[in-house]
Amino acid sequence: MTTISRRRLAFAVAAVAAALAFQRAAFSEDSTGAIRAEIGRRHDEGVRRLQEWIRQPSIAAENRGMNEGCELMMRLAREMRPSPTGPVWARS
Repeated sequence: MTTISRRRLAFAVAAVAAALAFQRAAFSEDSTGAIRAEIGRRHDEGVRRLQEWIRQPSIAAENRGMNEGCELMMRLAREMRPSPTGPVWARS
């Protein structure tokens, strides 16, 4: 049985999610402007989250900050909410 690291699994899941999410957008050129506008609106929020995540020290090999890092990731995931009007590329 082949083992897979958590990092590779997380990367694979993120890649598949991104591919599925943007599959529809790739076929609709008029949605590009809406997507770029949404990115612009949420840029500061994304930078803040990224900075908070980077500041949290967690080293699995040394078992340092793992509980705190896990709690932070769960909170960040909960905070990531979909737009109330649905995905940008699905709006008409």
